Amino acid sequence: MAGSFAARPKGSSAAAATTTPATVKPAAIGYDPGVTPISQWLEEAGAQHDVVQWAEPYAADMQALWERCPRGDWMLAIAARLGARGPRLVQAAIGCARLALAYVPDDDPRAAGALDGTQKYCEGANSLDACRIYRQLLHVAVDTAEDPAAAAAFSAAVAAIDAIDDPEAAVSAAVFAAQAAVLSAGDCAMAEALRFVHEKSARQVRQYLPATTLTALYSAAVD
Repeated sequence: MAGSFAARPKGSSAAAATTTPATVKPAAIGYDPGVTPISQWLEEAGAQHDVVQWAEPYAADMQALWERCPRGDWMLAIAARLGARGPRLVQAAIGCARLALAYVPDDDPRAAGALDGTQKYCEGANSLDACRIYRQLLHVAVDTAEDPAAAAAFSAAVAAIDAIDDPEAAVSAAVFAAQAAVLSAGDCAMAEALRFVHEKSARQVRQYLPATTLTALYSAAVD
């Protein structure tokens, strides 16, 4: 699994991948010995230790965990591994990728246009072939970008489109958006930039993949 479930995506920065978010302190949650704890499922799914440790206080309460999760990349990784598929997952990835558009030159419409077109595909108003053309154009943009932050932003858009065929690619949309923010920030502002993008990406994921959806997927996975 991508994000904090496996090695970070090719080209991602160490700062974007290793900075740990602020600790979230959930309310007391009852433990049901008959239900697999989320932390156990995460460990078995290959999640890294920081994710597993963060999830431990939530026991098997996916709704509480989902509502409080501070990182969109973690959420997309969980959703993809639980079997989330289709337009809602892709739209969540698009929402995360849009956070990086601020780092694309104002006179370059390729990333925004590709995300708009892919959003239309999710709504049934565009074709898969069009999305594949967007992806080709974005690969060129990545290869020719002079600014590393812009290259990361283009990569986030590519990942959102890739999520159409590969659900786990959605994770990289959030990861590259965070990378773009870190690359653009000064040394003193990196941690704050990363925290801000993680928080915004988590909101984007919850908009398209609500807690009720993930609770149902988790219940199905551990039954």
